[in-house]
Amino acid sequence: MRKTLLLTSVQRQLGENDTARIAVFLTRTHRWALPFGFLAGVLCAAAGSLLGVFTELTSVIAVGIAGASMAALAATHYRVLVATTGSRDLMLFRGSKIRHVAVELLADDIKPASVAVTSSNAVTSHWRVGEKNYMVARRYQQAMTQLAANRSGTKDAAAST
Repeated sequence: MRKTLLLTSVQRQLGENDTARIAVFLTRTHRWALPFGFLAGVLCAAAGSLLGVFTELTSVIAVGIAGASMAALAATHYRVLVATTGSRDLMLFRGSKIRHVAVELLADDIKPASVAVTSSNAVTSHWRVGEKNYMVARRYQQAMTQLAANRSGTKDAAAST
């Protein structure tokens, strides 16, 4: 369902000239996300405690965790990497923070040779796309592997749905 929604949103951005074959949702956390999240959590907890809004320790901790979570969401960049049937290279779109959809075209000249896996674990894998590292959820692992396998420029008809 999410992959179909993602492909549909990419197709709306592409228009009628190209057709999206494979779409992968990528995330990239800003390098200052952890300190920013920690500071936001501490400030939210301190403000709630000092203003007397939250008197119980569990409430103060919950507000701190909520503040840290919102800061982490704000410091995360979402991207969509797409392979099309047209003559273009890979395309990179900005993704929505809320839903798995493509919002805006950022680059349409990503070379397939610049896509490579850097590390992997049980939940995610990390890929280098151009100059930046991105994290890919397991549900998009197969589609990302297809993108990396198409380095030679051959295009298969398999979609990631």
